[in-house]
Amino acid sequence: MRNAFADELTKLAAADPRVVLLSGDIGNRLFDKLKAAAPDRFFNCG
Repeated sequence: MRNAFADELTKLAAADPRVVLLSGDIGNRLFDKLKAAAPDRFFNCG
């Protein structure tokens, strides 16, 4: 389920520059693709 969420969020971020991710310190590299595609819109708050 988490992988599906991360994949969909990455697709949304690629299509819409208004999409930003605030992460609560998820340490399993779940959002690596999003960080690579939009590093200026990924914020680790944890």
